[in-house]
Order: sequence, then structure tokens, then C-alpha cells
Amino acid sequence: NDRGAAKAFMVKTGDVPELLAQPAEPGLLRRYVLLVEPKPDALRAAAILQDGILGPEANALCFVQSKFVGHRLRQELAGDLRSRDVIAYDGDLPARERRQVENDLFGRPATPKMIVGTSALELGVDLPTLDVVVMDDLPPRRCELLQRLGRVGRSSERPGLAVLCLGYSPGDERLIEEP
Repeated sequence: NDRGAAKAFMVKTGDVPELLAQPAEPGLLRRYVLLVEPKPDALRAAAILQDGILGPEANALCFVQSKFVGHRLRQELAGDLRSRDVIAYDGDLPARERRQVENDLFGRPATPKMIVGTSALELGVDLPTLDVVVMDDLPPRRCELLQRLGRVGRSSERPGLAVLCLGYSPGDERLIEEP
């Protein structure tokens, strides 16, 4: 929480909806991080971002490590998700279009938004109506991971959920051992 008392504890996946539904203490920002181990089968971001798992009204951001992967995932999701706008956000997006995407997420958008973004969204962008951040690949540095996690849970009225789909890298395994 933002009072400087970070807590980390393990919960069952089935308990996450109940945690998200709990009322917040006044002025307290809440973020929950769900670590998804790759055992027995890896769960990837594309599967999580489908309406059946995510829910039809959630605004989501999926961080990717490259523009190419981002545009490919955007195309895949746009074909599958007719109920929401799917937008690719990276350093190549003209400044005017970037501001439009950000402004769309400041108020409650008419249609839920799904953003597939690169590190261009790590710093200096406040998206108060963002509900979920999903990552298939963790960034190489912990400070980048913390920046990405900080994109959700920016409003005391609504919690944020970050879903990290982990693999078998030493960094991912360390995160499982010491969240």
C-alpha cells in the first residue's frame, strides 16, 4: 500500500475475486499481484486477456518487450475481442495519438479498452481507470517491473490487479521463491 507498509502473501487463485471486491480503507491504494507459475502448463497473456477470463468491462494493459510482438498480439486480440477496443501503444505512436489513448482512459470509457504496450507506458502515464496489467515476459530490471506494476491501482475506489505469467528463467523462479 502507499503508506509504506508493503505486504506479500500467497493466496489461492480462487480467492482473488473476493480480495478485489473488498472495500478499501479511505485513501489507500491497493494492488494485487498474481504470479502464475508455468506448471503444469504455461498460461499466456493472450488467454488471460480474453473476455471469458478477464471480464467484459475491465480495462487492461498488456506489457510486451518489443513493438513487433505488441503489434502481432494487438492483431490477434482485435480479431478475437469484438466487445472492446484493442490498441497498440509504443514509441512509434504519434504524440497526438498517445495523448488520445491516455485521455480515453482518464474517464470511464464508453467501451472497455485493451492496450498492448511497450516500455513507453512505464513512466509518466497515469491511467486511473486501468483495472489489470498482464505480463508474459518480465522486464530485465526490478525497477522496470515496479514501474509496470504501478500502472494499476491508481484510484482508492478501485483495486488494481497485475498478472505475471512466469516462465523458467532464474529471475522468474526467484520471484516465485521471494515475492
